Amino acid sequence: MLNARRWTKWPGRAVGELNTVSGVAGLGGSVISLAGWSFTTGVMATGLTYGGALIVLLSLGTALVRSIPPAIKKPEDLVGKTISLAEIGNISPPVMTLAVVGPSMVGKTTLKDRLSFTDSANIRTQDTSAYIASFQTAPPTYIAILDGGGERFSHQFKLAEQCQCLCVVIDHNASDSDIEIDAQRLEKHREFSRQIRQYLDDGSVARKIWVRLLINKHDLWGTLSVEKQKIISDFYTEELAYWRQGNRAASIEALVFSNEDASDVAKFVEKLKQTATN
Repeated sequence: MLNARRWTKWPGRAVGELNTVSGVAGLGGSVISLAGWSFTTGVMATGLTYGGALIVLLSLGTALVRSIPPAIKKPEDLVGKTISLAEIGNISPPVMTLAVVGPSMVGKTTLKDRLSFTDSANIRTQDTSAYIASFQTAPPTYIAILDGGGERFSHQFKLAEQCQCLCVVIDHNASDSDIEIDAQRLEKHREFSRQIRQYLDDGSVARKIWVRLLINKHDLWGTLSVEKQKIISDFYTEELAYWRQGNRAASIEALVFSNEDASDVAKFVEKLKQTATN
């Protein structure tokens, strides 16, 4: 439906589009000016005048049409679909947004699959996107799960900026089978978290509802000796303290977690339900 749009945004979008086509419209004006030169007479002058005017009108018309706000969509019509981040703003009523961020191979996409009851067939995420999922509540509630390639920090920054709830996934090793702690991996997490925090602070990003440090792969590192497990514990305790500095979220917690533990996933889903219904 043409009227199911955010028409109040049309003027601002039109200005942006008109600025984009200003060069083309300027070309049309130049053609019209050319028609007024002394060496152009008769049919040539008339043709240049009408041609230039047509270029200007087509440019303006294209800009106005392209600036029409996209149609508003209902969340129930998007369940099970992957959409671009830009489309989230066209959902009405609005849905809660959760960003899952972390370095590559930390288990972000697997977590998204667990939360949305889907299967990405082990395909690594290459670009930013949002998956719309629903919760069995009364009435039903919906969530947009934001995901992006872990090897590109710019993607992760964008997700962290746009979400209401932020999940920072941490692990002990990039492997999904190695139980040993990789010191370089922990250092990578430390640097990743530092950059995310700095980006949020420098960008004056809106305060989150909550932030969760998800200490993933507990099914692996949980089998280590008490001494080695303390390395993990000390690491995420330190990171939690850093995250709690400032005013980044109403609630910031660390959770020992495993994508392979159904009870862990169920608890996290319950937390999401509570947030979405409040």
